[in-house]
Amino acid sequence: MQDRRNPSPPSAAIDTAILESILARRLRPGQRLGEGELASLFTVSRTLVREALMRLASRHIVEVRPRRGWFVVEPSSAEAKRVFEARRAVEAGLMRIMPALEPAHLALLQSHLSDERAAIVAGDHPRL
Repeated sequence: MQDRRNPSPPSAAIDTAILESILARRLRPGQRLGEGELASLFTVSRTLVREALMRLASRHIVEVRPRRGWFVVEPSSAEAKRVFEARRAVEAGLMRIMPALEPAHLALLQSHLSDERAAIVAGDHPRL
């Protein structure tokens, strides 16, 4: 019987929590992710943890190393450069085809940018 006070999260919640921890810099590039430790943390089976890690691996967020385990991906500088080049190309293309923003949408974007700047100044990586 399952304890209703502490329900086990589905495996989708596990990969979301891991991703949020990576984005918040609580998990660093190259850091090992133990299936057993994660299973205990989330009070689930290692199978559910493995499923979550496989989904993250398909997105190149974590990787499995044979006989060593799961690790947060540590991109090389060349890989990071290619990602930023691709992002720049996509964003430039979008800017060419997007219609002008309506005043309400422009205000929303400016508010978002203001919040982002405040998070940068505060060093608030989860909010950023």
